[in-house]
Amino acid sequence: MNKVIGSFVCVSGLLLAFGVDVSTIIGGVTSFLIIGGAFYYLCRGKLPENFWLMVFGVFFGPILLASLIRALCRAIWNYLVSTLGIFAPLPLILGGLAVAFLAYLYVRPRISALLGDQDTQSFINERHPVLPPQQERGELVCIEQESDSSNESEDED
Repeated sequence: MNKVIGSFVCVSGLLLAFGVDVSTIIGGVTSFLIIGGAFYYLCRGKLPENFWLMVFGVFFGPILLASLIRALCRAIWNYLVSTLGIFAPLPLILGGLAVAFLAYLYVRPRISALLGDQDTQSFINERHPVLPPQQERGELVCIEQESDSSNESEDED
């Protein structure tokens, strides 16, 4: 559940940074989280783990993240405009293209494995059967010789 809360905070913080009003969504999720925590308390007799931290994170996290993103973008843009002038968007465009290319290199083998022929799929997490260790011929002969010698000694008695 913490991954869901963290991704909600990140997405809503990015939307707030770009000027989208998500305050009603934040309020709705916060109230849903509080109501869910109350039902959990009624059923279990205790609050969920890190409940108040999640409520605080959902309520204040997007606002703090949006203000941080806006401040960083403003500082970077002011620096680029003061140093590069009219070519200020160029490093941002080149950086975006580099990130997109690296993401493509990372994702391409996974996509091609999914879309390719079923016989040639090779996933990292694929399990291969583990065969039992095979005994060498010398060990088998030794075991047979020992059992033969014990049988011969019993026959002589």
